[in-house]
Order: sequence, then structure tokens, then C-alpha cells
Amino acid sequence: MRYKFGRFLLIIGLIGVFLFVATDSAGDPVYSLFLLGTPLALIGGTLMYRFRPQPQPSNRFRIFKRKKKKE
Repeated sequence: MRYKFGRFLLIIGLIGVFLFVATDSAGDPVYSLFLLGTPLALIGGTLMYRFRPQPQPSNRFRIFKRKKKKE
């Protein structure tokens, strides 16, 4: 759940930064977009990094792996 919320914040933050760049190139920058978008993107990226799902184990070479004998 935290990973998905982090992704949401990251997307909203990147949209804010993109809109800031667009308004800056138009000649009338809206700094509040940058000041809101950058922290949202950083918090979202941090949440996505800290709570990323564990990778699934690969079964590519399962033939070569030895099975443990039950005693």
C-alpha cells in the first residue's frame, strides 16, 4: 500500500515539476508548482524505494538445483 501511495506522490510531483518547466518556458513561471512538486516527488521516490516489493525467485535453472533430502 505504501509503495502505491509513493508512486502516486511521485507522479503528482513530476506533473507539478513538468508544469513548472512549461510555465517557465512560457515566460511566466509559477514557483508554487516547483515548491510543491519537488518535495512530493522526493517523498514518493523515497516511499517507493523503501517499500518496494520483494522480487519473485527465478525458476530458470531448477533442473540444476539439488533438492534437499528429507531425513
